[in-house]
Amino acid sequence: MENLTIDYYDSRTAAVQTSYMPDGGQHMDYRIRQSSDALVFANYALRMMRNLGDGADTEAVARMLSAWSYEPDALDHEGDQPHEYASKITVLDAHVHYTAALDMGLSPERAKQRYGDPVFLVPHKGKGRRRFVGTLRFPGHFPIFKLKTRGFGLGGVLAGKGIPQYGTDSIFVLLVHLAETHNSREFLTAINGMARACGSAHLSGKITGFNCESLSIAYMNDWFGGFMEHKEKKGYAWTFPVP
Repeated sequence: MENLTIDYYDSRTAAVQTSYMPDGGQHMDYRIRQSSDALVFANYALRMMRNLGDGADTEAVARMLSAWSYEPDALDHEGDQPHEYASKITVLDAHVHYTAALDMGLSPERAKQRYGDPVFLVPHKGKGRRRFVGTLRFPGHFPIFKLKTRGFGLGGVLAGKGIPQYGTDSIFVLLVHLAETHNSREFLTAINGMARACGSAHLSGKITGFNCESLSIAYMNDWFGGFMEHKEKKGYAWTFPVP
């Protein structure tokens, strides 16, 4: 089992934390932890977009995902950051999201209001005022992902009430956290492909009420095949059939 929390300390700063239940030696294997984290990302991104539903916010984020690539030099604008965020990673530059919003037909005033500030990934320092909590379990050969909210009042993720900004931004907070944590060429190539597949899934209408886990498995097989072969060679039972 893998647990995920994305803690927002305010609208501009967030931190990610993952923890693993020691259900076997696989969690001591770095490559297997990479594939497990990637599966968490796919489930999280697909579930968040499904819960937020159709609309300009979700479509803008899906378009950004479908064209996303990890470029550390482009993400870390230390010279442009407020002093209190110096040396921390800019997850999402304001102009990137602002431009996507304009492309989706939002007025300049609405786009500025909605996407006027960048988001920074900061070190974890405890529970935030608003939180997204995910759990990935493996009761058999098929994963089950649960997503909950804290600090958003009644409705939460299920209705998407009060969270479009935090919810859409959190996808990129998690994505950049994983890219920074598992910073190898092989992993970055695979997670780039997975991110694009998740974005395209929303744009093409593939996401339904009950298929986020099966889509995540398909994208795992597509983009992390080498990681899966490594797991099988190690003799671990964590294998997924192609849907």
